[in-house]
Amino acid sequence: MEALAKARGKGFAQAFDAECIVGEKQVLLAYEQAEKSFAGKANSTNSLEMEVLVRAAGTTKIDDAIARIGVKDLKNVLVAAGGKEVAKKLGEELKPAFAPNNEKVKKVFGLDEKALAGYELEQLVLERVALSALE
Repeated sequence: MEALAKARGKGFAQAFDAECIVGEKQVLLAYEQAEKSFAGKANSTNSLEMEVLVRAAGTTKIDDAIARIGVKDLKNVLVAAGGKEVAKKLGEELKPAFAPNNEKVKKVFGLDEKALAGYELEQLVLERVALSALE
């Protein structure tokens, strides 16, 4: 928690629907993309927190991101907070909290059985997150 306090001034805190986050890599990739988008003045939102949300959702539109992976049920919340190093640490501490609902993830990211035939679900989600940087 000390690391969170140090990162507060330059960090972030964002809540997600825990059933729509496949794992730590999804949050970290979204965070890295969000940082890069602000550094390159290519961000699609006004805050790092919202940029992380839209990137993790594989989109650049706030409304779409909230509909896809925003918190709808307070019983299924995953919170990521801090800077890059803190996000990694938080991911390690909360690994059991990642509780993806595979059917829900497939629906949110528009994945069908044909796509899943050759890839793991996490790989396809990470691909969607990565491709959002190109929108």
